[in-house]
Amino acid sequence: MAYQVLALKWRPSGFDQVVAQDHVTQTLKNAITSNRIANAYLFTGPRGVGKTTTARIFAKALNCKEGPTPNPCNHCSICLKITSGQCLDVLEIDGASNRGIDEIRNLRENIRYVPSSAKFKIYIVDEVHMLTTEAFNALLKTLEEPPPHVRFIFATTEPHKVPATILSRCQRFDFKRIPLERIIGQLKLICDNENIQADDESLLLVAKKADGSLRDAESLLDQLVSFCGPEIKVDEVLKAFSAVSQDLYFQLTDIILANDIRTGLNFVDNLISAGHDINEFLMGLIEHLRNLLFSLATEDKKLLETSENYKTRYLEVSGKFTQEDLLRMIQIVSDTEFKIKKSPNPRVKLEMCIFTLLKMNRSVTLTQVIEQLSGLKSDTVADLKNKPSGVPVTPQPSQHAHAVAREPGQKVSGQADQKKKPDYLNQPYFEPSVSEIHESSPGVAEEISAQPTLTIDLFKTKWQEIIANVQKRRVFVSVFLKEGQPVQFSENTLKIEFHSENGFQLEAVKKNRDLILQAIQDIVGSTVQLEFIKSDQAKKNGEMIEEQDMPHNRIPVQKKIDPKVKRLIDIFEGEILTNGGYHGKT
Repeated sequence: MAYQVLALKWRPSGFDQVVAQDHVTQTLKNAITSNRIANAYLFTGPRGVGKTTTARIFAKALNCKEGPTPNPCNHCSICLKITSGQCLDVLEIDGASNRGIDEIRNLRENIRYVPSSAKFKIYIVDEVHMLTTEAFNALLKTLEEPPPHVRFIFATTEPHKVPATILSRCQRFDFKRIPLERIIGQLKLICDNENIQADDESLLLVAKKADGSLRDAESLLDQLVSFCGPEIKVDEVLKAFSAVSQDLYFQLTDIILANDIRTGLNFVDNLISAGHDINEFLMGLIEHLRNLLFSLATEDKKLLETSENYKTRYLEVSGKFTQEDLLRMIQIVSDTEFKIKKSPNPRVKLEMCIFTLLKMNRSVTLTQVIEQLSGLKSDTVADLKNKPSGVPVTPQPSQHAHAVAREPGQKVSGQADQKKKPDYLNQPYFEPSVSEIHESSPGVAEEISAQPTLTIDLFKTKWQEIIANVQKRRVFVSVFLKEGQPVQFSENTLKIEFHSENGFQLEAVKKNRDLILQAIQDIVGSTVQLEFIKSDQAKKNGEMIEEQDMPHNRIPVQKKIDPKVKRLIDIFEGEILTNGGYHGKT
């Protein structure tokens, strides 16, 4: 007798033998039991998950001598003929090679004839999405009202290509990918009955390479038996499939943790010299990083698709990373996998990917940055204590902030201090108050107290410097701020006056209040409050601006406009420009 491959030898002959498709087989069994058999069925799903096999079992269930029955006997002449593909009343049609309208016309002619020996004439059309539009249209009426002795079963891997008019006339069943554990269980059953010895890790590699297809897994197992003999070992499996060992991924993980550039590039050279496929390596690396991420996030090995030995190892290694780092690494490798498919030099892409992973800085959250900035306060106070007398005290918080941004992982002195944070940490750039510094260094307090007293004259003198400081931070804010002037300072509040015509500029400045406060603090060395007010008199350097001296687009025009338009301006607190533009709060 000729050898029969495992995929055919172990093909299910009954509904109960179909692996991991209970939602389909149970529904079909119930339909047969309750005599609710539809005219047409559509089986969809990835390759090798049991679509055509289930269609054959359904055909046997309808035509069995003891049926229709949900459990065909597989011994009667009809069941045996359907199993061997010799039944004239059960026709399997390849939609790819019989896709034209002529073939569908012939089918319509033949369905008028009653079955020769079976109860139903059943047409199983595989890859039905390959039919032409004309062929689908010719099939519509027949699907909706076929003769009572005819049933259609369509199978496809691409249901989105099937017209909606066909879908609406069929009962659709979506077959799912077979889980890894179910594939491994079926492979173990086959090995036990075929006298094949294979360890769990070898079967795991076969199941993962099958990617949810039981038929592919059985074919791969058949191939391994031809390569290794009846005793299959994991090293031979890796050699037969040119697969990357899981140990290599852990080796790369250690290289990344050590930031060893030279060893990393040598790793790539050895990988390619061993003949491993770069795309498969990157896919395996993504899965490896995914396992690390899930181990770290869940502190459990339930979601890991690997052997028990490696599951324990993942839990141990994952603690050396952060979730943010692993997410960035997965993104880097995924981008490389996408780009490498179109690259004429995939090796260079792989080397750059490994280089990027090795040089990648550790992630740091915004909360950590804020804590580190808070820790810098201790250093600032210590510097003030040690400054010689007569040296101006000018805080430079922005330099500290940039230093932290460059080295987010560096520990900052004072960070471990658990005392209650003083109020100055809530102020921009953590400017210490005189009283707080006085407690630690009376000499420094006297030096700061010697600073000029804040007055309106001081602000007017420093106004252009303040505007220049704002300009360095945000240019358009400085342009709008030029329209205002400091007019009063009392109770630590600086009032800035704008002409009533400059409502748009005033609103823009209000939205950037914090930025202006920072600029004032840099120039005068103290924190103040701001209040913005309107005035009917435009001022320039403390003097009245005549109408002819005002910018041409700021000349009041209320007296020239229509009363209705003026009413709208009053409602929205807007202004009219000479070029016809309008600015308002909304």
